[in-house]
Amino acid sequence: MPIWVQNISYIASIVGVVLTVFLLILTKSLRKAYRNKARVPELVGDIKGAMHQLIEALGNWPTGKIDAIDAASTILAKINNMNDKLKQPEKDISRQIQDIYQKKAFFKRKTNVLHSLTKEDFRKSYTLLNQLITQVQDSLLDSDWK
Repeated sequence: MPIWVQNISYIASIVGVVLTVFLLILTKSLRKAYRNKARVPELVGDIKGAMHQLIEALGNWPTGKIDAIDAASTILAKINNMNDKLKQPEKDISRQIQDIYQKKAFFKRKTNVLHSLTKEDFRKSYTLLNQLITQVQDSLLDSDWK
């Protein structure tokens, strides 16, 4: 076999390895990008539904505190689920919401303090939630560039 055929086969194998590594990196980044956006519209819809429950509970506050706590716990769970999928400005807002709903005890992890929240705390969380949902919906529209 001539030497030039062997040289071409060596070069082709090196190019094949480089292409394979490039394709592996590309598919991993595509999978990560899709995973980060897959359930966001569904989670946004669930959070909006819980926000409506929260605002209704704030309307009849003394008797609606239990409903507000229920809506806030649903919101907190959905935000925790959506947190990996958010960009940094949206993560900052979700962290503020989580700080309202959870307090860090001395030398302990964060604990749920929904029962001790006031009407103003729930209103503040509603305002931040509205801001978060608007930013997430805008980023979804920006990423949907068909």
